[in-house]
Amino acid sequence: MSVSSPRRATRFHVTPDANAPGAQGIQHAINVFAVYALMAAAAGFLLGAATWAIGGRVGNEFTAVGGKLGMVTSLAVAFPGRLRRRRS
Repeated sequence: MSVSSPRRATRFHVTPDANAPGAQGIQHAINVFAVYALMAAAAGFLLGAATWAIGGRVGNEFTAVGGKLGMVTSLAVAFPGRLRRRRS
């Protein structure tokens, strides 16, 4: 038993309205979330740097690599569009 449904070529046009009710509140909530995300990325970067420094100082390579990874991950979270590979 098979069920087939006709597919239609439907195009959606979205036009954002900045004057819609509640739009300013939603924009403010998004901005607050973005600030907290950047602060968390900065804290992760500093913790990664401290972990790398401590791991390298005591000779624990596993911890040092974990700190490097934490720093790179924090940068990738803070600047997602900047670290994308370019296609040639």
